[in-house]
Amino acid sequence: MSVIDDYNSLLKLGINEVLRLAKLGAARQWVSVGTALPENKVGKYGITEPTIVLCTDGKEWYKAYYVKNYEINIEDMGYDGDTDIDENGEEYWPEGWYECSSENEDTDWALGAKITHWQPLPPLPEVNTQEVINNE
Repeated sequence: MSVIDDYNSLLKLGINEVLRLAKLGAARQWVSVGTALPENKVGKYGITEPTIVLCTDGKEWYKAYYVKNYEINIEDMGYDGDTDIDENGEEYWPEGWYECSSENEDTDWALGAKITHWQPLPPLPEVNTQEVINNE
């Protein structure tokens, strides 16, 4: 392989890395809640699965999700608070932001903060099991 071939290979790798980082950066931009809100997914059995995001009120950040009006039925995901009731008598979570706990997935509470921006969580890193530090 010549010096020119080496240079072209490095240049191609560099361009691919720049494109990868640009794509990652684009996915990590803050989105104003006035522009868009996170979209939840409808999972197995037609049950809404919240999309967890990073959000902020400009002072602190939170790991949370947004629930639209009449989106999550309390029978699908339990809720221990005031509920919204539709014309058929079905109970739903009130619309708003809900913070989620890393320690206990069943502990979600309504955020009192006025959220202004959000962004998707980054993808999980690839883990080399030989580099893991055991914290037990």
